[in-house]
Amino acid sequence: MGIGDPPASASDLDDDISPNTNDSANDEDKEFFPKLKRMATETNLRAEFDALHKTGPVTLKDEIQGHAVSAVDFVREAAHPRQIFSNLVRQVTLINTIRTYQKEFLLPDFVAGFIEGIMAIPQGLAYASLVNMPAVYGLYVGLLGPFIYMIFGSCRQASFGTGAIEAVLIADSCHELYGPAPVKPNSKTMTASAYKSAKAIYQLKFATWQTEVIHVTVATSFVAGTIEVGLRLLQAGILAGLLSEPVVAGFSTGAAFMIATTQLKNLWAITLPALDNSVEVWIMAAEQWHEGLFNWWPFCFCMVGIVFLKLVQFLNQSNKYTRKVPIPGQLLLIIFATIICRQGRMYLNPGKFMLPVVSSIPPGLPKAEVPIGLEKYGYGRLFAPALKVGILNYIISVAIAKAMGKTNNYEVTGNDELMAMGMINIVSSFFQCYPTALSLSRTSVVNGIGAKSQMHCLICGLVMIVLLTKLTGPLHFLPKCCLTSIIYVALWKMVHFKEGRHYFNTHRIDFFFYFVSFVITIVSGAVNGVLCGIGVSLLWLIIKLARPKCSILGRLPGTTVYRSVERFPFAYQYEGIKIFRIDAPIIFSNCEVVAAEVEKLGKIPGVNFIIVDASSVSDVDSTGAKAITAIVRELKTKGITFLFANWLGPQRDFLDKTEFHDEVPTDHLFLCLHDAVTHAKSSGTTAFLKVEVTPDATNNTEESKDSTDETNVQLK
Repeated sequence: MGIGDPPASASDLDDDISPNTNDSANDEDKEFFPKLKRMATETNLRAEFDALHKTGPVTLKDEIQGHAVSAVDFVREAAHPRQIFSNLVRQVTLINTIRTYQKEFLLPDFVAGFIEGIMAIPQGLAYASLVNMPAVYGLYVGLLGPFIYMIFGSCRQASFGTGAIEAVLIADSCHELYGPAPVKPNSKTMTASAYKSAKAIYQLKFATWQTEVIHVTVATSFVAGTIEVGLRLLQAGILAGLLSEPVVAGFSTGAAFMIATTQLKNLWAITLPALDNSVEVWIMAAEQWHEGLFNWWPFCFCMVGIVFLKLVQFLNQSNKYTRKVPIPGQLLLIIFATIICRQGRMYLNPGKFMLPVVSSIPPGLPKAEVPIGLEKYGYGRLFAPALKVGILNYIISVAIAKAMGKTNNYEVTGNDELMAMGMINIVSSFFQCYPTALSLSRTSVVNGIGAKSQMHCLICGLVMIVLLTKLTGPLHFLPKCCLTSIIYVALWKMVHFKEGRHYFNTHRIDFFFYFVSFVITIVSGAVNGVLCGIGVSLLWLIIKLARPKCSILGRLPGTTVYRSVERFPFAYQYEGIKIFRIDAPIIFSNCEVVAAEVEKLGKIPGVNFIIVDASSVSDVDSTGAKAITAIVRELKTKGITFLFANWLGPQRDFLDKTEFHDEVPTDHLFLCLHDAVTHAKSSGTTAFLKVEVTPDATNNTEESKDSTDETNVQLK
């Protein structure tokens, strides 16, 4: 029989395929359910089981008592000291790391940690400027973050400290509390005496502003940590799914543009205000460049640094040895630039060079103290920026950590990462650290070297201790334009125009998410870019739920499989029977749409049965249940019978507690769609509809000569 040829009668189709083709399986079923018939409903299956085992149906009282006993047992077990200790041990991943550590891990962990520490030095110095804090605070973050993550973290290759994207998020979230930076006077537009007095006033204002930045940002770290620990206790690791890949790609690209904008002042040694709108800053920079208010020497140094770093990257990628242990190009650049600037005294010659330098970095480890900003601003004022920083940093960091776990075949749990980040932010805030995050670049290097455990964090922390105690003096002469070159090279990996083009060619909605995140980040700031991207994604999800996909199903020839007649135009339908599938939850936002679609089927002349395939209905709420019951009641007055098949267990349990069964008896609920169709056919005389098949749908274009009682229907 060809795919386009219907059988001679409706009974022939049922005789071709029997739903129970495994005789041995049927025999086993009969042992458990002696009276099992061909059409199985959940009601008769439960009745057979209860009769066989001499048990009655579970009453509501029995169910409540069972839940109460389970809750008491759970609380008793959770409160047991052994269980509490077990939970603490499970959260402290360092214990398991030590238990499973092997001597083969020593070398790769040591090399990875050493290179990680070397990379953390220039990145900490550079990215601290993105948070509007002195360079030494970036080193503090690189010191404490690895130590604490080694204790609580679950990603074996993660490198915690400071990152470019996260630094922008922190500054963008906190700047409302400490306000914009004071504007630096320009010596080229003022007399010498006026510039001297204006510079003294500026230095005083800037020192005050910088102190406020430190207090606010450090206190925000503490509040963000408490939020993350609280979310961990609430098992809120699912928050990691809020950011879709298009939103992250668009935000990352916009953030790269935004970071590049913040570095224009170091690139040209010009004065620019801190604005959320990057376009305005570029316009102001162009005006100063047109007026000649810029310095070529920082620009030239920055370009040389970029070329040097790209050359080192090429060597690291082209050589099999440096691919495993890369050349520390960023560290070498800092060493060379510091030596050249100091020996050439370029930082002291305002008429010729006048390169802005990092200035003094206090030696020694940070002192422990309670964050001053907590008392000054209060938990309430800090909660909003801390919530943004904590959640967004967590979402970005856990995405990278899970990618590393997937690459190396182990599991990274979102809840463990929440606890790790929360503990890092809480503890490090007492040592003057701003909120920490996972660095993608350093994590990739650690993974490439082949680190086997979190113990590489120990080596990284030791490298930072040596730097802070012995080597801070020479960093006084480090040019800021050198750090700008490091940042610009890092930005290349943050630009995702290729992904944007892919979204445009494959899925326009994903491109829309990408574009919105990209544009809003540039125009309105990093936090608004991410939040708008998430908001648009959730709005689209709501729209999809409010407009569910509904399909009319037909039976594929020679099978008991039912598929959409729109996709399979050769699928057969039965006269008087309409099979309807809903590919969405039936909830308050879409129940009216679903009811309207069902009502349209009831208006088709000759329809006696409507069979609802609920296999794709993942949820039903009270409003949805009332809407289903109402439409069943309405169409019942017109002589239309409803049958339901493939309800999922939780939905069946919920409907049992509603008025649904007042209109739909339990023997109208089937576990198999084909059983529902067979029941409808046996309840009345139905003719078999033949579908007119086009040559594109099938190669077999012969029409059956025996189908005298069939109607030709073209389904579009």
